[in-house]
Amino acid sequence: MESQQNNTKLELSVIDHFCTFEYLLSYIGRDWPSVSHSCYCPFHDNSQSPAAKFYKEEHNEHIFCFAEGVQYKPHHLLTKGIVPFTVNHVFSAIWNNLSDDEKNIFSEHLNYNSIGPNFDKQFELYKKCKLNYFDLLSIIRNS
Repeated sequence: MESQQNNTKLELSVIDHFCTFEYLLSYIGRDWPSVSHSCYCPFHDNSQSPAAKFYKEEHNEHIFCFAEGVQYKPHHLLTKGIVPFTVNHVFSAIWNNLSDDEKNIFSEHLNYNSIGPNFDKQFELYKKCKLNYFDLLSIIRNS
């Protein structure tokens, strides 16, 4: 499993722009709705009832998992090891086929390439009242 902290915002944004959940999940034999719909969450074992909502707009897909209270994008299938590819592999395959103009659009739009520290774990602790607001701020400031 790949750590999201090692990936740049550029890589993750390009993957989310060009890859769909349906396309990536097809590599592991999972059917996926092609329109916004309730669904089984691919990020955890769930076969009793749909536990997520899939939202689809052009070049902007995400899943909201009700069980976890988390929003996922297509790149999470890579960073969490659900599909058999790495972010680097998929990003390179896409990036190498883009024109210089398309590359510039992505680069300029993001204005930087570093995603920075990931505070998801600390924020989850905060949301569960296991970390207070001031401790969360201290962690963020000291990173």
